[in-house]
Amino acid sequence: MTYSMWGFGTGFRSNTPLLPDGTFITTKWVTFFYIPVIPLSSYRVKYLGSRSELHFTGFSSTSEYKIIQKIPWDTRKVVEFLLYILAVVVLIIVMTFFAK
Repeated sequence: MTYSMWGFGTGFRSNTPLLPDGTFITTKWVTFFYIPVIPLSSYRVKYLGSRSELHFTGFSSTSEYKIIQKIPWDTRKVVEFLLYILAVVVLIIVMTFFAK
């Protein structure tokens, strides 16, 4: 399953379109400030819902999935997603630089 607190933890990202049986292919990532940085593995999953909790240490959220099958990485999808994240980070840095 996935778990994060203050944006640190794990999460499923880079989903494929919903398959006819209600499942989808996704990759589990390590997240840093909500940004996926390290891909761990890919799965065919069914989304069951999420829950949020407030702890004395902060806010946390947990998404529930039923893992149907562990599958090999779709390397192309992982690289595309990493390039997308890199482009967004570069854009934010450039916009911050030119805003001064």
